[in-house]
Amino acid sequence: MSENDMMSMLNNMMSNMSMQNVSEEKVILKCVKENKRLRIKFYSFIDKYGKKHYNVYNKEYNCQFPREIRIENRYYAVPSNAIMLIEYNGKRPFYKIDETNIVILGDIFQRIIDENKNMVVYQEPECVICLSNMCQITYLPCGHKCVCNNCNTLDTCPLCRVKIESLMR
Repeated sequence: MSENDMMSMLNNMMSNMSMQNVSEEKVILKCVKENKRLRIKFYSFIDKYGKKHYNVYNKEYNCQFPREIRIENRYYAVPSNAIMLIEYNGKRPFYKIDETNIVILGDIFQRIIDENKNMVVYQEPECVICLSNMCQITYLPCGHKCVCNNCNTLDTCPLCRVKIESLMR
């Protein structure tokens, strides 16, 4: 199955599960086992043009996600605006997923992802603006880590266009 077929299938699945009135941008999450605990990790960010981006969220932060639907190696989809980066009282920041917008992706979709896991469209370890420096800035509230210190001059996130309220270095 091609990348376009996979995107079409994801769009249909999300539309059928009452996600029509949210941002076209999607985030694919995966449940993995780390130190005998099930953790939710960011798999990819799919922009409104259907391009997949990897490594645009800070992987050092935990992700608050319902425990009752966590199953190892299961994939989930959420609209990008259902993810918030929470930081308060000097504690370690974490991502919070709006539980009402989670779509559990079926076995067919998981098999397609596994078959295509070596097909990488965009890796974002370097700044999406200058393409030479490493990403150092995480934007709030979207949580994207996608620019270096030198290119941090924008009012909106270059990936999702959400207004930047604050940032973390």
